[in-house]
Amino acid sequence: MQYASMDVLIGQPQLKIGVAYIYKGKRYTEFPADVNVLTNCEVEYKTLPGWKEDTSKARTFKQLPKNCQRYILTLEKLVDCKMVFIGTGKSREQIIRR
Repeated sequence: MQYASMDVLIGQPQLKIGVAYIYKGKRYTEFPADVNVLTNCEVEYKTLPGWKEDTSKARTFKQLPKNCQRYILTLEKLVDCKMVFIGTGKSREQIIRR
């Protein structure tokens, strides 16, 4: 099971997801275990548009802003895991269960 909190991302003009590390022309899709590689690599990002709409009243996935939905679906695809719990606000009741 995975959990993601969307309310903390409201207002960000764009969201960047690190998808790979580039070191000496070689692309790594997993976190480099070698500190030398990690400190000398560039991160490849997938950039998505953010959203300004409030998520706190959303109780279903479809009620989330479209860009928020796209962000979650992109994360799910990248990590091959469904987000089961999605936080939409500060309280315990502000959770979408999928």
